[in-house]
Amino acid sequence: MKNSVRSNALVILLSIHVASVSGQESGASSAAIDFNRDVRPILSNHCFQCHGEDEDSRQAELRLDIRTAALEKQAIVPGEADKSSIVARITSHDPEERMPPASTNKPLSAKQIAVLTRWINEGADYAEHWAFRKVVRPPVPELQEDTWSRNPVDKFILQRLTTETLHPAAQANKPILIRRVYQDLLGLLPTVAEADQFIQDVSPDAFETLASRLLNNPHYGERWGRHWLDQARYADSNGYTIDGPRIMWPYRDWVINAINQDMPFDQFTIEQLAGDLLPAATTSQRIASAFHRNTMINQEGGVKPDQYRHEAVIDRVNTTGSVWLGLTIGCAQCHSHKFDPIRHDEYYRLYAFFNSCEDANSVGETVEVREDEMFGWSDDQKGFLRELEILQQEKLAIEKNTTPQPLLAELPWHWQPAKVTAVGASGSSILKITEDGALLVKATPDANDALSVTVQFPESAAATAITAIRLRALPHPSLPANGPGTADNGNFVLTDIGLKQGNVETRFVQAWADHSQPDYAVDYAIDGKSNTGWAINVDGGQVARGIVMNAPHEAIFRLAQPLPLTSAPIVVVLKHELNKNYLIGHFALDLSMASPVTDAPGDSSTVRLAEINRRLSELETL
Repeated sequence: MKNSVRSNALVILLSIHVASVSGQESGASSAAIDFNRDVRPILSNHCFQCHGEDEDSRQAELRLDIRTAALEKQAIVPGEADKSSIVARITSHDPEERMPPASTNKPLSAKQIAVLTRWINEGADYAEHWAFRKVVRPPVPELQEDTWSRNPVDKFILQRLTTETLHPAAQANKPILIRRVYQDLLGLLPTVAEADQFIQDVSPDAFETLASRLLNNPHYGERWGRHWLDQARYADSNGYTIDGPRIMWPYRDWVINAINQDMPFDQFTIEQLAGDLLPAATTSQRIASAFHRNTMINQEGGVKPDQYRHEAVIDRVNTTGSVWLGLTIGCAQCHSHKFDPIRHDEYYRLYAFFNSCEDANSVGETVEVREDEMFGWSDDQKGFLRELEILQQEKLAIEKNTTPQPLLAELPWHWQPAKVTAVGASGSSILKITEDGALLVKATPDANDALSVTVQFPESAAATAITAIRLRALPHPSLPANGPGTADNGNFVLTDIGLKQGNVETRFVQAWADHSQPDYAVDYAIDGKSNTGWAINVDGGQVARGIVMNAPHEAIFRLAQPLPLTSAPIVVVLKHELNKNYLIGHFALDLSMASPVTDAPGDSSTVRLAEINRRLSELETL
């Protein structure tokens, strides 16, 4: 039976666990010396830098990483530590003779010297680097008077506990046990109902049933897939200073799906390294090959594509080495590795293989992904799709049968300045009324306060209801870059504008602005979302047309229904939830009692169209 992603993960976890209970230095005193476990770490950390693979840094023409070379110089005499010059040097009291030299700041401990001495006396056997050795099952310890172990892993644990004169902890009770297994397998806590179900299950296989259920839970792939995604350097952005967004979630979901399906590990490997080159490759297999599209992309202007193409190739080489070869081969990029068995020229042979791609610091070719093709639609998604289709058809019908409305700015609103009677801020910022009736914000650092402005109805006999509000964003010398916002460049992001009268909130149905920043249209200020908003920064094309950010700008917001005149005060609320310190810093409000569009055909349709657009926007983000 082929190894699977799940079984390989368990083997690795058990190997780590067994290693931790079967020795390092303390275990070497009772067990046989193992070169890779006990000796190689000492030589790698203390000796190989001067007596290893790298010819340029090698001292005294002595290599200790290869047995034949070490024996030639009699640095090591198998079976006779007292005749081995390495032992004489590491135990010498003469600072000129002592190894490692004091200048390296890597002295050997007494335990390490004892391990090396014992290893030489036992024959000084070397072993192939652990990264190239096949993982094998170690023999299960045979223990006397063992009534505690219930499986082979327990025997390894008990052996080490016995060596350390320790005793096993008491068995965890069921509430603790279910918390542990949930957090281990899913990274989540059980619900009260799930915990109660397990606690009340008195069957002898209750734990096995629980474990099997969790292994088949979709969250299992999410919990354990994240460890693989870390190795694959997965990210939803391109990196470097701009760090723009990238669409990589299909690869993330492929990994999660592969783990949940317990994909054979050889298939898991092949599809990620060369899924796009398989005969008649499926979309899923092509998505898997995105493993090596997780390299960073520098989006800054003026960068040299060849430089960052080289950086991407280096990243692919190093990642392949660490993930699949078990080697830290990145050191060999600049020189032969001082610890692992890989030379400088061998590194660039592998580099040449990955250097065959056409990628050049760009997004490059992409794979068109249909989510249903990879994973199938869930019932919720099918419901969203049906709703999306119905709303799009209704929108087309309304637009086809509705007379186009003029721009809000072209209508005769007869604006009147709002009479402000009170102001406030949700945080520590200060909002005050200026002499000319405008409003000025003194923002605290990192503020994202909501601003509230209480206004009175105009004292006009003709005033019966408010139909629209005009917001004028105004520069001011007290603001960064003269404003009109509190951001360092004078920008702001208005995520929501609302109107309250007493306990009744009234929404706006239509918006217009003399200028909007790309991707920050004024409509976003009335879409009911906290992650969108109206802003006024400018791009190159807008600058060319003479549009300036740090200048007066205005927006008009029309109510769905006129707000009748009552004695209750009107409160305009401006929210800034997207970014900190992006408040409107200086502004004025105007009111309109005119009804220039109430008699126009399709006014109720306009309200419905706004509702449809708002819901379509929500569905498109799901």
